[in-house]
Amino acid sequence: MKKLVGLVTVLAVAITPNLANANQTQQKINIVKSIYSEAKRTDDSMAAIMRHATPGLRNHYNRTTICDNDPLWGNQDPQTNAAVKVSNASNGRVKATFKQYGQTATNYFKFKCTGNTCKISDISFYSCE
Repeated sequence: MKKLVGLVTVLAVAITPNLANANQTQQKINIVKSIYSEAKRTDDSMAAIMRHATPGLRNHYNRTTICDNDPLWGNQDPQTNAAVKVSNASNGRVKATFKQYGQTATNYFKFKCTGNTCKISDISFYSCE
């Protein structure tokens, strides 16, 4: 009986980090989906980003004048009706892929997670393919 209890304890300890990681991954994906959804509804992608950004990223955007392009869509006149595919990427990042003016565009979102809360710490836009 003691061996069975010990085995169950070992399995629980081994599985718990994987479940937490899976929950964080899904949370990150949901955040990116909600940002694009809100940006489509309101045409205010910066407000959507800022709501889910780390203090460092918010501070960066507050000090920077964005006049060339929208960091969510990668251009200054985004086609916000584009279908956005959001998926898990390497190194804990989340990838958003969409079409802009007939070309595929990709954003990578980097996150910082504390406990059960994840915030966007960086957005990297990769030029249209």
